[in-house]
Amino acid sequence: MKIETEHHDGTSDATPGGYEGQRRPGELIFGAVMFLGSLFLVFSAWGIENTFGPNGLSSPRAIPLATTIVMAIAAGVILFKDARLPRVTGETVMKDILPVNVIILAVMLVAYGVALKPIGFLPTSAVFLIIAMASIFAWLLTYLQIPQSLAAQIAAITDSRLGILFILAGFALVCGFFIDTLPALIILTPVLGPIAYSAGVDPLQFGMMLVLNLTIGMITPPVGPVLFVIATVGQLRLEGLSRAVLPLLFAELIVLLLVILVPGISTFVPTWLGFSN
Repeated sequence: MKIETEHHDGTSDATPGGYEGQRRPGELIFGAVMFLGSLFLVFSAWGIENTFGPNGLSSPRAIPLATTIVMAIAAGVILFKDARLPRVTGETVMKDILPVNVIILAVMLVAYGVALKPIGFLPTSAVFLIIAMASIFAWLLTYLQIPQSLAAQIAAITDSRLGILFILAGFALVCGFFIDTLPALIILTPVLGPIAYSAGVDPLQFGMMLVLNLTIGMITPPVGPVLFVIATVGQLRLEGLSRAVLPLLFAELIVLLLVILVPGISTFVPTWLGFSN
């Protein structure tokens, strides 16, 4: 029997209120985590010492210990009851309980917290703000059907797979000159990816081409973050450093041309491992 079906928002097959007499995916894991966390809190509360006298009912550990013991007992009862219930069919953890976007958000929050201490508040916040704004901009481009409009304009120029790939590579290369790598990757992938796929370009080849274009942008002005870092650390003039990297830039352009002309360079190893289309 389903419960609270009137609150279903239609985004998945899951029932928000749960099922009577059945266990939804993830409930057993959640109960186990709660039980283990309660035991850890009991252990932590037991470690509270009274510096003014013997430990007793009036000691600082008494209330925290009693509270955490009740938590552990309640969590154990819930875990035992959930373990006895049959699992509901038709639902999965990745689809209905913990979708990919929730996992990505959780990972980003953890990464932000971890990066705060070694990097600092302002640089870390700036990086994550750029990522957030780039993600919103990429969603807006998709919502406004910019990829479809761009694909129609490119199709009016050429219908050749190689010609479309060269146009996309040139567009990505120009974007890499002015946009930092991570925001450019977030913005350009949902815009250029469908165009390349509709033209018959292997996603692995497109991904290799896009990453190479953006890495070239890392050593080319006006943005060129790698150039600025090397110039600062090595105390070099940016003009002289820009001239010194020209041979390396030329070599990267040759590699980019080979990736565009020879799809096997990008797809050989993934195909051999069974990850290609």
